[in-house]
Amino acid sequence: MALTLLEMTVGVSIVAVGTLAVTSTTLANDRIDAETRDLLAARAAVASVCDEVHAASRRAAADRADWARALATDLDAFEPPTTDALAPWPGATSVYELVVVTDERTDPVRDLELAKDSRAFVPRDLDGDGVLETRDVRGWANLLPVVVRARWETEGVRRELVQVVLAVPH
Repeated sequence: MALTLLEMTVGVSIVAVGTLAVTSTTLANDRIDAETRDLLAARAAVASVCDEVHAASRRAAADRADWARALATDLDAFEPPTTDALAPWPGATSVYELVVVTDERTDPVRDLELAKDSRAFVPRDLDGDGVLETRDVRGWANLLPVVVRARWETEGVRRELVQVVLAVPH
């Protein structure tokens, strides 16, 4: 039984469509693997920074009267981790950023552009006096919110991971 030209064309077309489907699936899978790898690297580094915030809070708590000042000073000098695994956003010097909130007049969710992450809750009455007017609570804060942010770019797409840590004297 001889195949006609039409039958051969249909057969080759079916094989070509199947090959295209397998190729596009493989490329999509590679892209997802890269995004997942980057997200896991960012999460691990952010978790490490959060652990450092808690450790710094415990160290600073040795002097309860000066806890907030010592913690803020320690964290202001903190160098975020460097990584070759992630590329920072264009114009940024680092993938990771650490912001210690010490001004009650600041609305961190708005001012730090955290609103798109609805899980980001940052209290504003840091000294517990019921008034949101204190410019610098380093001398008497009951808690200090610390915003840990990772911003990286994968294949031209900007990604961001935000974690808010509430440091308290231990």
